[in-house]
Amino acid sequence: MYNKNSVKDCSYELDGLARLLQELIEKYADQLDFEKLEVPPRCSEKNKNEDNINSSD
Repeated sequence: MYNKNSVKDCSYELDGLARLLQELIEKYADQLDFEKLEVPPRCSEKNKNEDNINSSD
């Protein structure tokens, strides 16, 4: 069983992390060259598979 309070606390922590990540992205976005960023093979394969599934619909 889980404790509702611990789930709520976790949600607040995730919200805080999301806000922090957003602030970091906004602060350093102009310093990043997004076109040169490499996507890990596992992620790109997953996206390719999802694209194939979506295109067959």
